[in-house]
Amino acid sequence: MRSRWIRRCRCASRDGIGGAKQLRFSSLFVTRFATRFFLFGDNVIQGDIVMKTKQYVFACIMCALAITSCVSTKETYGRAGSDNKTLIYQLTWDGNNVKGSLFVNEFLIAGLSGAQGFGTAPLNVLLVGDNEVRVELKKADTSKASHFKFGVSQFIHGDVAATTDRGNLLSVEKKDNDFSGSKNVKISRKFTSSLNFNSRFIGTETVKEKEVIDYAKKIYGLVKKKDAAGLEKEFAVKIEDYTKAFPVHTYGEFKSSLLSELLEGSLEKVNPGRLRAKKTGPGGNTWHVVEGDKELIRKKSSGSSSISEMTIYIGVVNGALKVIR
Repeated sequence: MRSRWIRRCRCASRDGIGGAKQLRFSSLFVTRFATRFFLFGDNVIQGDIVMKTKQYVFACIMCALAITSCVSTKETYGRAGSDNKTLIYQLTWDGNNVKGSLFVNEFLIAGLSGAQGFGTAPLNVLLVGDNEVRVELKKADTSKASHFKFGVSQFIHGDVAATTDRGNLLSVEKKDNDFSGSKNVKISRKFTSSLNFNSRFIGTETVKEKEVIDYAKKIYGLVKKKDAAGLEKEFAVKIEDYTKAFPVHTYGEFKSSLLSELLEGSLEKVNPGRLRAKKTGPGGNTWHVVEGDKELIRKKSSGSSSISEMTIYIGVVNGALKVIR
């Protein structure tokens, strides 16, 4: 069985109401790991709780909740108001004995496997103005009680957020009586945001799966050759958008972090014949390339058997395929 990369969150924790574990994210943690989480998301361990997450979960708290900013620009993307505060849209969830999936604008945020778990994810780069959180769940063990709740909040960086906070934009809770027997529970809630990257998630209608897979092979080849210039060119849209979404960091900082992660360590082999491109995202206009149930880019750190994965989302920008998320 292959090893998975486990990231440990350095957070201050305490028991919340009813004994629920509450985490408040420290500025030291955010500052030190912001740019690394920009790249890879994987299994996240919180005490005794392990849960599978995707790329932006704990991409986290990513320049997010506690970094101070002294940059002055006009209101745009992550900026808001006359004092140029950076807005952070944050998703939190908490559940027990449920399995299923949690999506934001049709991007998979978390897969839930039945164990007690909670998590949080900054949503800025996935937002399209009119946004949807969608959850599909059912009991993992029909003989045991189940619950699940989630919320979305809008913060200004510098705020302190806890996993037990209820969302100030939306908040939903499902209790055991909502999960009768093997009943599937489907939840959909909408919220609006000043951030809007909708233009990134259009224009793929005429693109065929084979074209996307061929482009993904090109990306894999650039990583294999350690072609820094080529990688920057193909990932430029993603880097630009993260800079707009989280303007407390610069393009150069995100680029440096991305190239560091892509060029270091050894690249796992892929079977080109098993590569598939699946449509996802708003309107199904973004392609996600995988090899079976594995991501296209999988790296092994020097001297370690653990494997990290990078989710590759591909779209059309100015008529050309690019890595957009």
